Amino acid sequence: AEPAAADGSSHTTGAVASWRDSLFPPTSRERRLVALSLALGLAQQVTGTEAILYYTPRILNQCLPPDAGESSGVCHASASPPPDLAKEAAGDGAGCTSAEAVFLVSLGVGACKLGGELVAAALVDTLGRRSTIIWSNLALSAFTALIGLRFLFHWPVSASAAALCLAMLSFSLGPGPLTFVVISEMLP
Repeated sequence: AEPAAADGSSHTTGAVASWRDSLFPPTSRERRLVALSLALGLAQQVTGTEAILYYTPRILNQCLPPDAGESSGVCHASASPPPDLAKEAAGDGAGCTSAEAVFLVSLGVGACKLGGELVAAALVDTLGRRSTIIWSNLALSAFTALIGLRFLFHWPVSASAAALCLAMLSFSLGPGPLTFVVISEMLP
């Protein structure tokens, strides 16, 4: 057996830890840190940002019902909406969105995500990790709620695009890049 570490912990220097030792450490303080780390990782995943990225075309374009045979949810110029939605599509802009517009908004959402990560990298040490994660999670919650309200109030595509971009920007300012920074600083 190797000698105990100098700080009195049960971990040994140079020893290889097993999964059991990593997930179920011997002290209650270390167990709390592991539980908090797992909770932070889970919280990052349940923000729903992967679904936002995946379903951006559907969020922007609701001119066809999901079972109408159009798998991507994007109306092409030759497609016509069903009769009950034709009035909506012709009216206030809440109907079909061109494939080009959906593509450009998707690029904008990706650019907002990248921009948020660059800003977070520059400001995290100034603002603090904890406050940055808290405020960006609150903003992410608000913008995700706006995305949901888009379906209730049939907002125009520009409002949907703004909500999508701001949601991804909020995620990228905090929970996206900082979750693993905080976890790596917490765990020994």
